[in-house]
Amino acid sequence: MLVRQFEKLEKTENGYRIHADAADLMIVFLREDVIRIRVSFSRTFPEASYALVTTAWEDRLDPLFEGERRRITALDVPCEDVGNRLVFDTGALRLEMRKNPLSFVLFDAKTGELLYEDLRERAFEKDQLGRISHYSKMDRELDHFYGFGEKTGYLDKKGRRLRMSPKDAIGHDPEFGDPMYKHIPFYIRIREDQLRPVGLFYNNSYDSVFDMGQEISGYWDRYCYYQADGGDIDLFLMTGETIKDVVERYTWLTGRTVLPTKQSLGYCASTMYYTELDKDCDQEIYRVIDKYEKEDIPIDNFWLASGYSSGEEDNLRYTFHWNHRRFPDPMRTTMRSAMPLSRTPGGPATTTADGGAVKAALSTSPGRPDGMPGRSSLRRRSWTWGRRRSGTTTARWMAWRTGKPAATLRAQAAPWQSSRSSTAT
Repeated sequence: MLVRQFEKLEKTENGYRIHADAADLMIVFLREDVIRIRVSFSRTFPEASYALVTTAWEDRLDPLFEGERRRITALDVPCEDVGNRLVFDTGALRLEMRKNPLSFVLFDAKTGELLYEDLRERAFEKDQLGRISHYSKMDRELDHFYGFGEKTGYLDKKGRRLRMSPKDAIGHDPEFGDPMYKHIPFYIRIREDQLRPVGLFYNNSYDSVFDMGQEISGYWDRYCYYQADGGDIDLFLMTGETIKDVVERYTWLTGRTVLPTKQSLGYCASTMYYTELDKDCDQEIYRVIDKYEKEDIPIDNFWLASGYSSGEEDNLRYTFHWNHRRFPDPMRTTMRSAMPLSRTPGGPATTTADGGAVKAALSTSPGRPDGMPGRSSLRRRSWTWGRRRSGTTTARWMAWRTGKPAATLRAQAAPWQSSRSSTAT
């Protein structure tokens, strides 16, 4: 079922509804550089999104996102009917809808520069299996594609076929492995002769595929496409002068992360191996930290894989469970490597996980003069941050293990959240 021909335009409260031969379309202008185009083959538009924190319409899940989602007023953009196409001008962008065959083209409103174009004869489609597809025209030589969340291989995904179907992809190939863990149907396309990025976000949680020019058909111009197993083609087009601008639009729409702690920006050591040994995994972790220390690779975070939670008899993962064969004394392990502790006298008393009070070199983080975390092991040779910086996990462990004043001072320079500790009375 291919959307071919425009039939009628209808003005709505926050945009436009377009009736076509095989589907209805909805257009909403959230701001002058963010446009929503939704295609429904059922001709209905229920709103129930987990992904959006900015909307211009009522959503069934609004109560769930109370305090996080905000409702804005959509722009009232006029529509000009010029015969074979409809023209919408936001001031920054000019969106044109060709009536037959139905497809969209996006221009810079000020310069007239072409920014994006649907595949003219085959823009929106639903097949016999219920899969919905959106086809975009591409230039095999000049277009480049970035994003898609957690993916392997080169940053530029031109020529790749990527699948969004989250899996526990342990042991994946780092160059070609796919699909991966996350479902993030968003990418940025940019032409190397223009350097004007355009973001495309598909608000659809069905398993999907992005083909970025791998598929070729002699019947059509060169194209890329998005295909999902169900739902609507719910596309948000966004533009900016730079990639940073487009990312700002995307996070304005879908939400932004909290400001990370300095410690979290440092080098993180993690692997399944450390927690999958038959016994005494804690001792192996201590040896690994010592080995990194000898190689001058400070560790700011040590991430325990799920092996610590497996059952001693069945090896299944459990919630709130420690495998005591692998970690005989979990409290001692976490205190040594995760709590900001020191055996050196001085400093405020800190309440530990078992309720006891010990002397800590740090209960608040003074921060580093340069504000930087421990250096990454991948680039420690080339980064020039002055004198050697201490990784948080390494510093805590060395201060605990040696008890030397120098180790304590090093721990004091390592960043961590002051909220991890509470001062004892």
